[in-house]
Amino acid sequence: MTVAEAAKGIPPWDLPQSLLGRCGADAASPHSEYSMFTSSDVGRTAKYAADVLIPSFHRRAPSWVPAGLRSVFFHQTTIECRPDQAGSYDSFPGEAWFFINGILTDPGMAAWNADYLAAIFHRPFTIIQNVTDGLASDLLECADEKAFGMNGEPVDVGFPKVYCALKDVTKDRVVVIAHSQGTLISAVMVRLLRLIYDRVGELLSSAEQVAELAALRRTGVTLDPDDFADVTTAELDRLEIYCFANCASDLRYIDQDAAVPRIESFGNEHDLVARLGMLAPDRKQEEIAIDGPLWVHRGAWGHLLNAHYLRAIDLAQGGGSSPGPATTNAKPYEQFGGVAATAPRLFSYINGGTPAR
Repeated sequence: MTVAEAAKGIPPWDLPQSLLGRCGADAASPHSEYSMFTSSDVGRTAKYAADVLIPSFHRRAPSWVPAGLRSVFFHQTTIECRPDQAGSYDSFPGEAWFFINGILTDPGMAAWNADYLAAIFHRPFTIIQNVTDGLASDLLECADEKAFGMNGEPVDVGFPKVYCALKDVTKDRVVVIAHSQGTLISAVMVRLLRLIYDRVGELLSSAEQVAELAALRRTGVTLDPDDFADVTTAELDRLEIYCFANCASDLRYIDQDAAVPRIESFGNEHDLVARLGMLAPDRKQEEIAIDGPLWVHRGAWGHLLNAHYLRAIDLAQGGGSSPGPATTNAKPYEQFGGVAATAPRLFSYINGGTPAR
């Protein structure tokens, strides 16, 4: 799938708003990414501008690089915990919620996204912060990931955290929310989980397992599946993956019979990135395989998580005085494909709600 194919039907002059959205209320919202540039925290805004505009390397800095320059020119994936909307880190102790960000996101912007997620779902979040390496580097990185799956370093850092949550007997739900490039990272995590599934020998032949491991290595993942104890069907049943602007080519159930883990994807109709994956004009021809319900926001523009995805959900389903969404329907989304459903499962978590197992 090329960008030109994804952009089919979008006039060239509309391509900027396909990513940046239309000017108006979305940009003016206090949770909008654009509001970060008008906030009183000038230092955070300046750091974000530097992280995006200054090219950097996605690896550990060599020892000879001066300490003051290491954080400027060398970036690595980091893990950060953010509290829920009330400032608590230990609400919902039986759940573990993760957020994997998209491109052009530094720690400050990832926290900005996670805080809005916390405000909507009333949960604390662990951020798997796939740090930006600058505009040019991020775009090339995404092109590599889409074509070749090059996203090993974030998986190496983030996968053990998700795995430990799945193996933790005190957790009955492990929820991953991914946006944009984060959906590509999630897809590779699922491929790694497939190789440590206790039914892998039933589902894949030895030759298929070797080929799958080779494909995983080509993504840059260095983790060894043999270093992890097998995950069971019951443990995978705890895992729920919710993807915004899902641009992955392959995100399938690990066990088709049990339909685990749970997967849902959300895309704005005119979001160019979503049209590279879940909303591709011809998914079958492009061999794009994404399991679970696919939800499309018809007529919607923009790719930013807060301004163009979460705000629309917040306006349509948030703000109630009791746990759960404001309605029982899918607004502002409608079913696009995949498994038939009346409303996204994710909505059941709004305002501290908890869907049935």
